[in-house]
Amino acid sequence: PIWETNTIYGRQEQTNKLMGAFRSVVVTGEDSRGLALISGKSGAGKTSLVTVLFSPLRERRGKLIKVKFDNTDQSMLVIFRAFNQYCTELLEDPGLLAEVGASVKSALGSKEAKLLLNLMPALYSIIVGGIGVTASPLNLSNMERHNLLLHAFRTFVSSISAPSHPTVIFFDDLQWADTETLGLISALFSDNAMRSCLFVGCYRSDEVVNGHPLLDVLGQLVLSDAPVWQIFVENIGNDDINELLSDSLLLLPRLTAPFANEIYKKTQGSPLFVKQLVRSLCNEQLLFYSPSAGRWQWDIAAIRSLDIPDDAVGLVLERMSQYGLDVQRVLQIAALMGSRFNATSLALFEAGINSSGGDENVCGDGSAILAQIDLVVDDGLVCIDKAELRFAHDSIWEAALSLTPVTERERMHLLIGRSLLLGCSCPHPSVSFRPDESMEIQLQLIVDQMNKGSALIENHDEKMRLAELNLQAGKTVLATENFLLASIYFLSGTVLISNDDWSGNYNLCLDLFTSAAEAQLAHGQNEGAVLSANAVVLHGRCLEDTLASSFVALTGLYNMGKLQEALELSMGVLGGLGINLPSHETSQVSQNEIQSELQKTEAMLSSICVEDVASRPISTDTRKIFTMLFLLSLCKSAYVSRPDLMTMAILRMMQLILAPSEHTLTSESSFAFASYSGLLCTIGMRDRSTKFATIAQTLATTKFQGKYSGEVIVLLSVSIRPYRQPLQACCFDLETASIRCTRIGDLNTAFLCRAFAAAVMQLFASVGTLHDAKTKLELCLKELTAHGHPMFILPMVQLQGCLNLMRSNSDAAADPTILQGVMSSLPPSHAFFGRLKRKVEFMRLFLGYLFRRNDVVFSMAPNVKENRIPRATFYPQAELLLETFYCGLAAYSIVRHGDGSDGGRSSSGENWRAIGDDATTQMKALSENDSKWNFEQKFLLLQAERAFTNGNVEEAASGYDRAIESAKEHRFIIDQALSCERAALFYLEYGDIGRTCKYLEKSRDLYQAWGAHRKVEDVCSLLATIQ
Repeated sequence: PIWETNTIYGRQEQTNKLMGAFRSVVVTGEDSRGLALISGKSGAGKTSLVTVLFSPLRERRGKLIKVKFDNTDQSMLVIFRAFNQYCTELLEDPGLLAEVGASVKSALGSKEAKLLLNLMPALYSIIVGGIGVTASPLNLSNMERHNLLLHAFRTFVSSISAPSHPTVIFFDDLQWADTETLGLISALFSDNAMRSCLFVGCYRSDEVVNGHPLLDVLGQLVLSDAPVWQIFVENIGNDDINELLSDSLLLLPRLTAPFANEIYKKTQGSPLFVKQLVRSLCNEQLLFYSPSAGRWQWDIAAIRSLDIPDDAVGLVLERMSQYGLDVQRVLQIAALMGSRFNATSLALFEAGINSSGGDENVCGDGSAILAQIDLVVDDGLVCIDKAELRFAHDSIWEAALSLTPVTERERMHLLIGRSLLLGCSCPHPSVSFRPDESMEIQLQLIVDQMNKGSALIENHDEKMRLAELNLQAGKTVLATENFLLASIYFLSGTVLISNDDWSGNYNLCLDLFTSAAEAQLAHGQNEGAVLSANAVVLHGRCLEDTLASSFVALTGLYNMGKLQEALELSMGVLGGLGINLPSHETSQVSQNEIQSELQKTEAMLSSICVEDVASRPISTDTRKIFTMLFLLSLCKSAYVSRPDLMTMAILRMMQLILAPSEHTLTSESSFAFASYSGLLCTIGMRDRSTKFATIAQTLATTKFQGKYSGEVIVLLSVSIRPYRQPLQACCFDLETASIRCTRIGDLNTAFLCRAFAAAVMQLFASVGTLHDAKTKLELCLKELTAHGHPMFILPMVQLQGCLNLMRSNSDAAADPTILQGVMSSLPPSHAFFGRLKRKVEFMRLFLGYLFRRNDVVFSMAPNVKENRIPRATFYPQAELLLETFYCGLAAYSIVRHGDGSDGGRSSSGENWRAIGDDATTQMKALSENDSKWNFEQKFLLLQAERAFTNGNVEEAASGYDRAIESAKEHRFIIDQALSCERAALFYLEYGDIGRTCKYLEKSRDLYQAWGAHRKVEDVCSLLATIQ
């Protein structure tokens, strides 16, 4: 029949474009991945177009994975079901199974496999014998589980496709996908690890209008580094319809032309409408096969006079109206249940209706229901899809849904939910499940239906029963890692709760709101999580009942960058837990207070063997666990804006660990020891700092199985490690920790690792070129901004500085020392503004010195010098060391050049000389006592600059050469280039043009190798002037 043909008509241009995408990604491999976006109105044949890929994909042992969304199935579960089906289909090809299995086994870890198996049980057939799936429970928060799941799935998807077995992932009806699912699709497509993978997406162009979330995602995908092919599908033409009819009816085109013309006039070429109309004409015998004539014939006059609806929906609705009331009722109830349904649900609904004494035999008995379903299946309105039924097209489902007036739908949804709930407790001849099994299977459908009609519920007991069902449904969904859907159920339950219910139904209210807060936090709904958590804090009967929700609220505030509110919440909860900290809302904690707490901590440490602390048992005391957790969170919140308060929190954590009455540890203990190591490092006790760093690493990696290992590496990499190992190794450690944190679902710490690696290390440790640094900084800033991470200021300043050095695009200002738009990115009242201003001033000092802008150096150096962090305060040493070095260089420059008015010969010049000498002394001590690799070249350059300033010509000349060789040996290309340039300026001062040019040329080549194109131009300009 015409309506069952798989041949595509009128789509040559679109087919060529889709096959072109397939060739580019799958056949030639010109692109490792790509996206074909097919758009058009409903019924235009978008989905059918994809069938052209079936045959060429099979020829290459490839697989097509179809992900079909609809109005009731919008979540990530749709994607996981499709990939579970893919795993099942692999069993049919042992050779392909072995290839894919080997790739998946090498990509996934045991924790990732455990999470994926919850959603894709067929994955077991691929990984069996290859991955030791951990049997122990995953000690992860909901947010970590969610993040790890997404990472694991991305890893899995990227591992299943290769040139020898390519993959096409087809997302149909993208307009229905929820925002979280769209985010996952975007992440999959943006993954550079994807290869031989073509993504195809279909959506209804007339439904994706301004404000639709799909538009934002598509905008991002189009700007990605992978190709995107836009394919628009319109209605087919008169000639295309004629070709369709000619082929289907086995008649010459000239014979079918009049018939095709009438069909086109009535359908305007909508493929779905054409097929439905032709089917309707067959049913009405206006199109029929004539045995006597031996061919198909039609009544052209009757067809021409037909008054038919304007679209396919109207036509299908007209067909439905010709059924009996019992069939219409089945279609009506099925459509209200969704575009997919099953006969069991209809039978349970009927059982519930009959038990309640309502409209008897609304759907008929079990056998009648099956007969009615068979009828609509035979008529092509409903399809059998594995174990369930579905409407053959969204337009057909819309027609069935319109059988119920909009004003009646709320009431009908509530009726269906109530009847299903009652039907699950009633035996029914056509239902093989026990009542408890029926309830478990139908739970989500029952809750969905009742929620849609919940506004009509007046009975308080029924409201509480529905709230309980929402709680039960949410917890069931949580087992499938679907935190978005779980939060919807929990929130639907909370809507039914009034303030009075906290008295009469306290446990239900507590469980619902706590679960809602945790689920929302897990999938990034920070604001909603805070609101739900605050309800628990407001109504909780005791501190213990509110601790979990308070921590959710704290995390949500931190994620939104509301650090002052996070600090206040932390200190309030800690006060209730018996930990009182000085608030000092407008002023810093004094050095005397910090020194007092430090002495107290050291006294406690002196009475015990520190190494023995690591062997203590793990605490099960809820109050202690939460106390340590809130102190750690206080450290994170205070890090940027209140290092003094962070220091106090570190000391209180250590005191809690060391208290005589305490003989247990929590997982936060490793963070405490690492932070204390950093604090000791800050005050110059580096040998002792190393000792505590070792304990922190042992606790994080061994005792607590990686918990907080990322934070520990960050803390140590910015404190003690620059004194103990090359800066390049610190950068590598941070990037390695980022990968490890991502794999365990701790994205916040992963971002933090990447931020420090890119912002603090990459630019100054000379790891790769400036282009490498720029790429990492841009990715890091994008990730931090997208996730609302409060540490976004770390890469922001460095990225603009990097762009200014590269002069790679319009983001670089005309003045290379100006950081365009950075300071305006935050209001002065923002908690980060002070830290941002400090970083901007240092970057401008660095750029001013590099470009020999003495005016900028003179204006920035006093600010950088005066804003130094107090000694007994935790602060990243990598930043402080760089500030010391460049302040020293700037000081000698100021002594020689001044601000242009006194030539540096005033008393202020002598003050700056002392600053330069102090920096030189510090770098000498660091080079001799701590890390020759990191500090020798810096000391030698400062020493040479001091000799130059003091007029010691021979010492200066020798010092520059030694600094250049040391920087080369230790692989600091920026220090090597800078030393060459400074040597040239020294020889220029003394009129040695030959050596000046020689060193400038070396400097130019090094800046070129580094990728600092603007500095290359600057040096070339200076060379031209001299020559």
